[in-house]
Amino acid sequence: MVEIELVPEDLSNEDNTSYVEMSKADIWFLKHLLKKYNPKKIVEVGVSAGGTTVNLLNWKDDNAKLYSIDISTQWYQDETKSIGFFASEYEQQEDWKFFKGKDFLDVYKEIGDNIDFIIIDTRHAVPGEILTFIATLPQLKDGCIVVLHDLHLNMMYINEDIIDIYYNIASHCNALLFGGVSSHKKWTVKNDPMTNIGAFVVDDTTRENIKDVFHILTSTWEYFPDDLDLDAYDEYVKEHYSTETYNLYSNCMKLQSKLFNLNPKIEFSTDKK
Repeated sequence: MVEIELVPEDLSNEDNTSYVEMSKADIWFLKHLLKKYNPKKIVEVGVSAGGTTVNLLNWKDDNAKLYSIDISTQWYQDETKSIGFFASEYEQQEDWKFFKGKDFLDVYKEIGDNIDFIIIDTRHAVPGEILTFIATLPQLKDGCIVVLHDLHLNMMYINEDIIDIYYNIASHCNALLFGGVSSHKKWTVKNDPMTNIGAFVVDDTTRENIKDVFHILTSTWEYFPDDLDLDAYDEYVKEHYSTETYNLYSNCMKLQSKLFNLNPKIEFSTDKK
């Protein structure tokens, strides 16, 4: 495996920085990979205000199509605003399809396979992006570029002297995914003190060693994903993965469900020491 650390360059005046929730280095990293690999079917999971969506629409090739998905319908920072509100002026474009209040499994048949570029930027807490990647992988073509944002969000908050137990403990889902997934090539961006965005190529090792990603589901979950259609996930994993991998997934779901049912108000302590 080769991990390449890219040195960010300046953004152009046309690059959007409003409502992006990324540093300028992160924005450049995403733009660099999109321009270099020129994908034709792009999927964005996690939209928030839509700042990154605007950039993806402006950067992509004219013949490419973008599919944006967010399980929320309202922006988490201001519930009077609709999810993706910043990109609303683009909604009539034929090269963009926006699924609001939907999970990937709700719409994957409409999107189809051969996805060659995907950015996953959702809950940041386990099992969040782990389940998203498990759901999306069967639809990703070999050579697909997978971008993970907020790779080390928990560490970034510590660096900024924001010592909050939620961010310190819970916001490390994409770090676990990035470290656990197999690929011949991974990228990060050079940043101080630590990169917060990464990417990898889907290749033969990604699929061969996917059970390593499923093993992350045995770690402590910060929440139980009862907003998802878990019956649909069960059938999907059974159909697309090996029996051994499905059994691991099924047992994890049963045990995590038992944990949260026994302790319905599980939450991390907020005591400061």
